[in-house]
Amino acid sequence: MSPTTKARKPAKGATRITKAIRAANDDGRAAFIPFATAGYPDAETSFEIAVAMIDNGADVLEIGLPYSDPLADGATIQHASAVALAAGATLDDSIALIGRIHEARPKTPLVTMGYCNQVLGGKDGASVLRRLAEAGVCLLYTSPSPRDNQPHLVCRLLLEKPGG
Repeated sequence: MSPTTKARKPAKGATRITKAIRAANDDGRAAFIPFATAGYPDAETSFEIAVAMIDNGADVLEIGLPYSDPLADGATIQHASAVALAAGATLDDSIALIGRIHEARPKTPLVTMGYCNQVLGGKDGASVLRRLAEAGVCLLYTSPSPRDNQPHLVCRLLLEKPGG
């Protein structure tokens, strides 16, 4: 780091994820980071699955945001998204579900996986990012941005406007 570059303090979410992984490493094991799709097979069962994963040792929980055209995902996640959407899952419902999971198990870091289109929604994305942060999300990663092929657009938004 150059003398003119200020060290950036890690974001709270990044610190929580790092601590969870280091704690697993200190225990002599790999971190257990399971994945569940929000709303699969339905909202209530999805909540129960997420809590059970945490109660059974998840160090970090990854939650997929169901999307109508999940081309970047494999067959299993595509299927889970299709079932969740058929059961009525929406982005708003998924964020509310994540909030419930965070309230039930606040010590476990939550990571979400989605698509830029979900975050941007024709706008700048700040509203969705703020809502995800308020729901307890520590990290969001997405597919590349369709806008001008800018794959780091959402990451840049997170850094520039953390929590809105």
